[in-house]
Amino acid sequence: MSQKSCFERLQHHFLGWTIGYGYRPFRVIRWILAFIIVGWMIFGLGNHYGIMTPSKVETYLSSDVKKERKALSPDYPKFSFVIYSIDAFIPVINLHVKDYWQPNANKGDKRFLSFTSGELLRIYLIVHTFAGWILTTVFLIGLTGLIKK
Repeated sequence: MSQKSCFERLQHHFLGWTIGYGYRPFRVIRWILAFIIVGWMIFGLGNHYGIMTPSKVETYLSSDVKKERKALSPDYPKFSFVIYSIDAFIPVINLHVKDYWQPNANKGDKRFLSFTSGELLRIYLIVHTFAGWILTTVFLIGLTGLIKK
């Protein structure tokens, strides 16, 4: 028998945790739901603290100097953190929320290693999206039966 490399052992364990080596493809749904729920909470906090900002500049009507908040057009789609988390996570669907809202890396207090809250939220969005690509792909591969121990 040949020795498995570290990467092969890691891959073996990952497929066991996510899809039961192809025999339990729905096991990965727990991981998918966990990411979506965590994203739901984090993006909701980001919206609460004003870090989630519209990505289309022409949507602003006017600015209120006292509140330092710009008024959005009433036709601009509202932010829904649940839908945003799903839209950012699952790559095979487009719910068009991620197209209209993005974390602003320039907003928020300095939190961790002199990153602003906005930068941390943007980093989490990248991790969230990357995990979505991986777990959704593993789920679809598990459903097709391409992987069996």
